Amino acid sequence: MSVGTWQPPDTTTTDANIDPDFLRQCIALGSDQGLNRLELEIDETTRSQQALIMRLPPESWVAAVADCSSADIRQLVRFLVLAEMTFSGWEAGELSPVITLNKLLKQRGEPLTRDEVLWIKKNSRNRYLPNGPIL
Repeated sequence: MSVGTWQPPDTTTTDANIDPDFLRQCIALGSDQGLNRLELEIDETTRSQQALIMRLPPESWVAAVADCSSADIRQLVRFLVLAEMTFSGWEAGELSPVITLNKLLKQRGEPLTRDEVLWIKKNSRNRYLPNGPIL
């Protein structure tokens, strides 16, 4: 009998991709009507399978939303904020894609409004949102 050490699975893999169909579903659920239905619209299996997207590198998110409008990105931000609060295993801390999407909106010259930032702060326990860690 041998004794080894257990290694937890790598949850920061860069091999994962963001499924375009799931991305569209997330954007749609980021609407005012969709935000109330997150747990009904995304089943437990999908939540478990998709949790890894919350820790993908910024490049993955920039590529995934390259063709999205700023309005779609804003809805995606709302979805991701609530998904992180609602779904087990979706916690992302300073790796949250919301930070990347916020930076992308700034680069487009369409930063989050004061009301949007206040909404994020009100609906999240992630202290890094929406701007990331202070360096």
